[in-house]
Amino acid sequence: MQKAIGMLLIVLALWTGIELYTRGPSGAFDGAFAFLLDDEEREEGYSWAGERAGNKLRQKHEERADAINRLTGD
Repeated sequence: MQKAIGMLLIVLALWTGIELYTRGPSGAFDGAFAFLLDDEEREEGYSWAGERAGNKLRQKHEERADAINRLTGD
């Protein structure tokens, strides 16, 4: 059992390290490590989860409105 838990911890540590390396603190695990960023880095490339959700919702709404306009001929 100890070996299994040890292997699991190693896999989780590698996964976390790879996520941080490839996506950075603001992108890894949906910004869970954003507290590691400096104030300058935080302001330039990071948006909070609520902002990202609002932007996605706004974009989907605009796409749907465009599709409706194309279908109705307006």
